[in-house]
Amino acid sequence: HHFKASKWSRIGFYGIGIFYGVATIVVSIFPCDSGCNRELINPSTSQLIHNLTGLLTYIIVPSSIVLTGFGARSIGYNSFSVQSFALGSIGFFFVVVLITYTYSDYVGLLQRTVESTFILWIVLCALKVKNPKASR
Repeated sequence: HHFKASKWSRIGFYGIGIFYGVATIVVSIFPCDSGCNRELINPSTSQLIHNLTGLLTYIIVPSSIVLTGFGARSIGYNSFSVQSFALGSIGFFFVVVLITYTYSDYVGLLQRTVESTFILWIVLCALKVKNPKASR
């Protein structure tokens, strides 16, 4: 099975593949400093790479999920389109909250919430690819 191609879904999938797939590997190779050094006082190169990659991922992936929603809508996958719009929007909302409250004690929880929207979308996408005719 495969997901029918459209311009928007193709762009969205590349964004997700690069900025969630590859970036997850990059941030694991370049971990944050002890305590994650949120104030960026004399940060290591690893911390800077980790933060920049994470920021780009958290901005681009929700947008890419929304783009796949436009692509899904254009090929008649209406329920998957709505799921993509919802999860992309929820993910982006929590990214804004995370950026706004960088020094909160709940930064880790906010990060996991954002990550959960990405993972849930990937699972829903896999189910759609497995059974493309279900709930169009």
